[in-house]
Amino acid sequence: SLHQRYTGQIDTLKLIYDLSAADISDPATPAADRSRVAAMKVATYWDRIGSGARPRPVPGQLAAVLREGAKFSLDQAALQRAVEVAGVLKAKRDSATPPTAGPTLPRGAPQGLPPGTPVIVAPPGSIPPTDGMH
Repeated sequence: SLHQRYTGQIDTLKLIYDLSAADISDPATPAADRSRVAAMKVATYWDRIGSGARPRPVPGQLAAVLREGAKFSLDQAALQRAVEVAGVLKAKRDSATPPTAGPTLPRGAPQGLPPGTPVIVAPPGSIPPTDGMH
């Protein structure tokens, strides 16, 4: 049913972001603290993505519901941190890849067909021209 799919998708998101019921829904914990914990867990997830972990897609219908009427903002410090992490990762990757001087070409004379390979010779005029002029 639709409700079961929605519930399953919410459970998947909780698993992806490492959000437990105690972290975000305990009524004994003030709402501001629960919100802060959830934000911290999401930030940790994005740090893992920035460090090379593969992101998990949010199901399309759920993404639409989450975006609907949602407020968002861009944290400049977080964006700067992401650029720094990406730069470090790129530098590591580039230093691990040896530079190449260009394409490597085979050495020596070209080799013919292996011995015993049958060669088929077409009689003259049996192969039509390929210049598109007929």
